Amino acid sequence: MAPSCSPVNSLHVAVIGAGAAGLVAARELRRESHSVVVFDRGTEVGGLWVYTPQSEPDPLSLDPARTVVHSSVYDSLRTNLPRECMGYSDFPFVPRPEHDESRDPRRYPNHREVLAYLRDFARVQTRGDGSVRDRSGSCRARRSEVEDPIKKLRWGVQR
Repeated sequence: MAPSCSPVNSLHVAVIGAGAAGLVAARELRRESHSVVVFDRGTEVGGLWVYTPQSEPDPLSLDPARTVVHSSVYDSLRTNLPRECMGYSDFPFVPRPEHDESRDPRRYPNHREVLAYLRDFARVQTRGDGSVRDRSGSCRARRSEVEDPIKKLRWGVQR
Protein backbone atom coordinates (compact mmCIF):
# COMPACT_ATOMS: atom_id res chain seq x y z
CA MET A 1 0.00 0.00 0.00
CA ALA A 2 1.39 3.40 -0.95
CA PRO A 3 1.78 6.09 1.71
CA SER A 4 -1.15 8.48 1.97
CA CYS A 5 -0.94 11.89 0.29
CA SER A 6 -3.17 13.58 2.85
CA PRO A 7 -1.49 15.42 5.72
CA VAL A 8 -1.81 13.51 8.98
CA ASN A 9 -0.88 14.60 12.46
CA SER A 10 1.53 12.10 13.92
CA LEU A 11 0.03 10.25 16.88
CA HIS A 12 1.43 7.90 19.50
CA VAL A 13 -0.39 4.63 18.84
CA ALA A 14 -0.49 1.37 20.81
CA VAL A 15 -1.30 -1.78 18.87
CA ILE A 16 -2.55 -4.61 21.05
CA GLY A 17 -1.36 -7.98 19.81
CA ALA A 18 1.80 -9.00 17.93
CA GLY A 19 0.13 -11.55 15.69
CA ALA A 20 -0.33 -11.32 11.93
CA ALA A 21 -2.95 -8.54 12.12
CA GLY A 22 -1.19 -6.49 14.81
CA LEU A 23 2.16 -6.56 12.99
CA VAL A 24 0.71 -5.37 9.69
CA ALA A 25 -1.45 -2.75 11.46
CA ALA A 26 1.70 -1.37 13.09
CA ARG A 27 3.47 -1.33 9.73
CA GLU A 28 0.62 0.62 8.08
CA LEU A 29 0.47 3.11 10.95
CA ARG A 30 4.23 3.70 10.63
CA ARG A 31 3.75 4.32 6.92
CA GLU A 32 1.33 7.08 7.90
CA SER A 33 4.10 8.62 10.09
CA HIS A 34 2.67 7.58 13.45
CA SER A 35 4.79 6.50 16.40
CA VAL A 36 3.79 2.89 17.14
CA VAL A 37 4.38 0.46 19.99
CA VAL A 38 3.05 -3.09 19.79
CA PHE A 39 2.07 -4.80 23.06
CA ASP A 40 1.49 -8.53 23.37
CA ARG A 41 0.69 -10.79 26.30
CA GLY A 42 2.95 -13.52 24.95
CA THR A 43 6.69 -13.91 25.10
CA GLU A 44 7.23 -13.48 21.36
CA VAL A 45 5.65 -12.19 18.18
CA GLY A 46 3.35 -14.52 16.27
CA GLY A 47 0.08 -14.45 18.17
CA LEU A 48 -1.89 -17.67 17.75
CA TRP A 49 0.91 -19.22 15.69
CA VAL A 50 3.08 -19.61 18.80
CA TYR A 51 2.93 -23.27 19.80
CA THR A 52 2.90 -24.45 23.38
CA PRO A 53 2.53 -28.09 24.47
CA GLN A 54 0.47 -26.92 27.46
CA SER A 55 -3.26 -27.50 27.55
CA GLU A 56 -5.87 -26.06 29.84
CA PRO A 57 -6.56 -28.21 32.89
CA ASP A 58 -10.26 -27.26 32.71
CA PRO A 59 -11.43 -27.67 29.08
CA LEU A 60 -14.96 -26.45 29.93
CA SER A 61 -13.60 -23.25 31.55
CA LEU A 62 -15.61 -23.79 34.73
CA ASP A 63 -12.77 -22.87 37.09
CA PRO A 64 -12.05 -19.12 36.97
CA ALA A 65 -8.67 -19.71 38.67
CA ARG A 66 -7.50 -22.14 35.97
CA THR A 67 -4.34 -21.62 33.93
CA VAL A 68 -5.42 -20.07 30.63
CA VAL A 69 -3.51 -21.22 27.55
CA HIS A 70 -3.59 -18.71 24.68
CA SER A 71 -2.81 -20.95 21.73
CA SER A 72 -4.88 -22.93 19.32
CA VAL A 73 -1.92 -24.45 17.48
CA TYR A 74 -1.21 -28.16 17.85
CA ASP A 75 2.13 -29.80 17.17
CA SER A 76 1.31 -31.42 13.82
CA LEU A 77 -0.65 -28.45 12.42
CA ARG A 78 -0.16 -27.52 8.77
CA THR A 79 -1.96 -24.66 7.06
CA ASN A 80 -5.05 -25.32 4.97
CA LEU A 81 -4.15 -22.43 2.64
CA PRO A 82 -1.18 -22.29 0.30
CA ARG A 83 1.58 -19.98 1.44
CA GLU A 84 0.96 -17.74 -1.60
CA CYS A 85 -2.41 -16.73 -0.07
CA MET A 86 -1.05 -16.15 3.44
CA GLY A 87 1.72 -13.63 2.81
CA TYR A 88 1.54 -9.86 2.74
CA SER A 89 1.53 -8.44 -0.80
CA ASP A 90 4.85 -6.64 -0.33
CA PHE A 91 6.46 -9.36 1.82
CA PRO A 92 5.73 -12.68 0.08
CA PHE A 93 5.56 -15.88 2.08
CA VAL A 94 8.11 -17.80 0.03
CA PRO A 95 10.43 -20.58 1.20
CA ARG A 96 13.54 -19.01 2.73
CA PRO A 97 16.95 -20.47 1.91
CA GLU A 98 17.89 -20.83 5.55
CA HIS A 99 19.88 -23.69 7.01
CA ASP A 100 17.39 -24.05 9.80
CA GLU A 101 15.56 -27.34 10.24
CA SER A 102 12.43 -25.52 11.42
CA ARG A 103 11.92 -24.03 7.92
CA ASP A 104 9.32 -25.86 5.84
CA PRO A 105 9.45 -25.35 2.04
CA ARG A 106 6.11 -27.07 1.34
CA ARG A 107 3.24 -25.13 -0.23
CA TYR A 108 1.07 -25.91 2.82
CA PRO A 109 3.65 -25.38 5.57
CA ASN A 110 3.58 -26.28 9.24
CA HIS A 111 2.93 -23.80 12.03
CA ARG A 112 6.64 -23.34 12.74
CA GLU A 113 7.16 -22.00 9.20
CA VAL A 114 4.26 -19.52 9.59
CA LEU A 115 5.74 -18.36 12.89
CA ALA A 116 9.20 -17.97 11.29
CA TYR A 117 7.60 -15.90 8.50
CA LEU A 118 5.93 -13.60 11.05
CA ARG A 119 9.22 -13.24 12.94
CA ASP A 120 10.99 -12.36 9.67
CA PHE A 121 8.30 -9.78 8.90
CA ALA A 122 8.55 -8.25 12.37
CA ARG A 123 12.35 -8.12 12.21
CA VAL A 124 12.29 -6.35 8.82
CA GLN A 125 9.52 -3.93 9.81
CA THR A 126 10.86 -2.91 13.23
CA ARG A 127 14.60 -3.12 12.46
CA GLY A 128 15.16 -3.88 16.14
CA ASP A 129 13.80 -0.48 17.22
CA GLY A 130 12.14 -1.85 20.37
CA SER A 131 8.62 -1.07 19.17
CA VAL A 132 7.39 -4.58 20.03
CA ARG A 133 7.57 -4.76 23.78
CA ASP A 134 6.12 -5.52 27.18
CA ARG A 135 5.69 -9.16 26.52
CA SER A 136 4.96 -9.77 30.18
CA GLY A 137 1.22 -9.31 29.78
CA SER A 138 1.21 -6.78 32.62
CA CYS A 139 -0.20 -3.84 30.62
CA ARG A 140 -3.78 -2.70 30.50
CA ALA A 141 -5.34 -0.38 27.94
CA ARG A 142 -8.03 1.83 29.42
CA ARG A 143 -10.10 4.73 28.24
CA SER A 144 -8.66 7.93 29.68
CA GLU A 145 -10.63 9.95 32.21
CA VAL A 146 -9.20 13.14 30.72
CA GLU A 147 -11.49 14.72 28.13
CA ASP A 148 -9.63 15.89 25.05
CA PRO A 149 -11.68 18.44 23.07
CA ILE A 150 -9.65 17.91 19.89
CA LYS A 151 -9.26 14.13 19.72
CA LYS A 152 -12.48 13.41 21.64
CA LEU A 153 -11.45 9.98 22.89
CA ARG A 154 -8.16 9.05 24.51
CA TRP A 155 -6.79 5.74 25.68
CA GLY A 156 -3.91 5.10 28.01
CA VAL A 157 -1.65 2.10 28.47
CA GLN A 158 -0.99 1.36 32.12
CA ARG A 159 1.54 -1.01 33.61
